[in-house]
Amino acid sequence: MEARGIAGHSLGHYLTALSQQFAASGDARFRQRIDYLVNEMAECQQRYGDGYIGALQPLELTTLRDSQGWTLAMILT
Repeated sequence: MEARGIAGHSLGHYLTALSQQFAASGDARFRQRIDYLVNEMAECQQRYGDGYIGALQPLELTTLRDSQGWTLAMILT
């Protein structure tokens, strides 16, 4: 999906899979990976400055924020 303009889409699926595996197994390795990824995303949010996290360039993000399309809702919710 990243090549089609929905940056970060696969990471969301990966986090979901890790979470489901942790819930099912209780294996701490899944939780450690989740914590690592969430901490890295928090770092990105902090560096971006307004809480946004994603791989979209500022112009693309502004365009999406100004649009009424379903992609905007998918990305920002």
